[in-house]
Amino acid sequence: MANWQITAKTIYCESAGEEVTIIIKKDWSVQCTGYRDRQEGPQNKTYTQVECEGLDCTRINQYRDQLKAEEGLL
Repeated sequence: MANWQITAKTIYCESAGEEVTIIIKKDWSVQCTGYRDRQEGPQNKTYTQVECEGLDCTRINQYRDQLKAEEGLL
């Protein structure tokens, strides 16, 4: 088990067409979230979650594997 609680990394995701945040918890469960600004201007912004490729996403798995290697688990 990792010595940290949660870690996150923001990357540009081609499938979403914008930046997304990969979140990995100490039990190695993952999330991938992204938000797109749907309205112009700094006021009255509406954000919608962007669908990602899910847990099979190469970028998610690469980041999780990198963290496991740093923890000596790979």
